[in-house]
Amino acid sequence: MSASSLQAHLEEAAATHTGLVRAKNEDSYGSYRLLATGTADTASRGYLYVVADGMGGHDYGDVASALAVETLCASYYNQPPVINTAHGLAAAINIANTAVYDKAQTLRRPGGRPMGTTVVCAVMHNEQLTVAHIGDSRAYLLRDGTLQPLTNDHDWATEQMQLYDLTREEARQRASEHGRRGALLRVLGVEPDVHPDIRTTDWRTNDCLLLCSDGLHGLVPDTTIAEILAEHPPRVAADKLIEAANAAGGRDNITATVIRRRSAHAAPVLPLPLLLVALLVLLAGGGIAWAAFQQENPMAATSGDTTTPTVAVATPVLSFEAPLDATELTVPTPERANLPGPAVVIPSLVPPDPTATTTPTVTPTASPSPLPSRTAVLPPTGIPVPPVVPTQRPPAPPPDQPPPIAQQVAVPNVVGVLEDTASQRISDAGLVPQIARLATGPVCAPLQVLAMQPAPGTQLPINTSVTLTVCEPRAMPDLRQLPRDQALAVLNQLQLPFVVEETPDASYNNVVWATVPGAGSLLYPNTNVVVKVWIRTHGDGGKQDGGGGVRQGD
Repeated sequence: MSASSLQAHLEEAAATHTGLVRAKNEDSYGSYRLLATGTADTASRGYLYVVADGMGGHDYGDVASALAVETLCASYYNQPPVINTAHGLAAAINIANTAVYDKAQTLRRPGGRPMGTTVVCAVMHNEQLTVAHIGDSRAYLLRDGTLQPLTNDHDWATEQMQLYDLTREEARQRASEHGRRGALLRVLGVEPDVHPDIRTTDWRTNDCLLLCSDGLHGLVPDTTIAEILAEHPPRVAADKLIEAANAAGGRDNITATVIRRRSAHAAPVLPLPLLLVALLVLLAGGGIAWAAFQQENPMAATSGDTTTPTVAVATPVLSFEAPLDATELTVPTPERANLPGPAVVIPSLVPPDPTATTTPTVTPTASPSPLPSRTAVLPPTGIPVPPVVPTQRPPAPPPDQPPPIAQQVAVPNVVGVLEDTASQRISDAGLVPQIARLATGPVCAPLQVLAMQPAPGTQLPINTSVTLTVCEPRAMPDLRQLPRDQALAVLNQLQLPFVVEETPDASYNNVVWATVPGAGSLLYPNTNVVVKVWIRTHGDGGKQDGGGGVRQGD
């Protein structure tokens, strides 16, 4: 499958929430959409998705996760050609590790702990799924109703499980007793080098992938995760996973990215009933033609032959030994030697058979005809030729009869329905849907019908057009490096609620350095946006006003 066709069959959604306990959200997520349109080489690199969880309680955990996501996405698509997806993903993770590590050295306070982040990422390329991770953010794959984890946590409790064959609960209890509950063994950005775990598996139709932080999988059981992923589309599933984690206490930041591979449209095939109808039509047509041939050429029948000529037709046999695929229907062709079809042999055009011992002759029953002698070669068994029935035209209507009144149908109400479903309902009513896309103004629900013209309930003749105004999907604009006021003005135009988080920095003042959701993420009405802004500080940590986003020196 090509990259473009794969993208057409990917349905994706992401959601994040601060939770009910933490003061700020240190999770980040992103994808190939973070890059400018057309710059991500998805044809040769595939489609990348990332979730990162800044180390809770450490300095600048949100900075670490946002920087890791941004760097990983950019470096994966910008690096030189690599051997395979796994090598490219490993190289991008190491570049992101260096970026976070270097940033941590400049931001680290005396006596403070180094910033770091977990990361889990996945690439869908052709028919393969490649997953890499560091820390305890996880990847799950739902296939045929079964949820399977694709990652093993890099934490102290998981190590105890592997060393001593403990259950998850036993390992957590031991971690609590030793004061190591939640202790990570591998983190991105804390050390100069990092070693991710990478695995590759196949990526099938109807597979559903979940990337999430421990704020989700630490509170929501796998059985609940599987039920939500199986019962809902990605947009709804992501929101319900967040709700489930908050319902369980919401002790940590919660992030979920859900990607599902939808079924491709089956190639059109001739249904079996139509195949049989076509076969019967051929039978009838062949019989009529043969009857007409007999009437015009009485010499075609041998003398004394009073039986009705028959025609044997080879009927295709459909084998159902293997499951019948919607895109493949094989009809075996019968061999001529066993099932000859109707044929007419003209002796004058057929070379003599030197091995023949007898020569077929024809005895005319009437006066000789000036036409060449013809012999009909018929199979021994078959289906009797049906009689020719003359076609009768229906009587013309009286001249004073009024024309029939066109059938009227009511326009169904599809406001708030997704585009595909709405179009189908309009078509089922005997009307023709026309789509008008709305791509400006406040953010609206992607691909939902916002308005209709004519209005629902209007009586219209069949085959009349109905215009559906559909909300065009909108992506989060890239607000990075913009002054605070300018960035907030953009969000006000989109009518999106937002909060501003200020982060001390020695170089910038009132400049946006990240947003949640990240640039390129799909937007929905009432999406809560977190705007992260640098605030210039003195050496003692005090804030300094002014600057208007101007960097101090280079």
